Amino acid sequence: MKLTSIVAALVLPAATHVAAQCPNLALAVAAPACSSSGAPLPTLKESVQPTPSLSQPCKVVFELTTPPFCCNIFVAGRLLALGVDAGSLPLPGGCTLNVLPLAVLAFPAPSGASGTSVLEIPLPAAPSTLGITVLAEAAVVRFDTMAMATYVDTTQTHKLAFVP
Repeated sequence: MKLTSIVAALVLPAATHVAAQCPNLALAVAAPACSSSGAPLPTLKESVQPTPSLSQPCKVVFELTTPPFCCNIFVAGRLLALGVDAGSLPLPGGCTLNVLPLAVLAFPAPSGASGTSVLEIPLPAAPSTLGITVLAEAAVVRFDTMAMATYVDTTQTHKLAFVP
């Protein structure tokens, strides 16, 4: 009898749980990418994906691809700026950050030879996120060992709207 109650308590909530509906992303380019180092432009890709978590059933996945570059210019960091307003903040090397950042997050180093770093941010289920618009722009910090100079290359600025 006790065992049946324990099994029922463990199984029934999982069986009656309905997966939350994640919002979709409507994407638009708000500003162009920039390379002050001479390297190929980095690219940013976003998606919303479900998670197994009941408290945070969705996540926004940001994928930053940094193409390889030659010689003495090395990647020193990868950052993601998130905000709700456009900006024009000068960066070392001549590019500008086109987001007035409310948050700046560091991407982890890429795993594997793809040069792609992935950053996941938990997201509440719809409808709490519907109607929210966020600007996202990634920056790749590069250091030139010959010129002893730092450059910051940027991706396109994306306008992300959470829609049903």
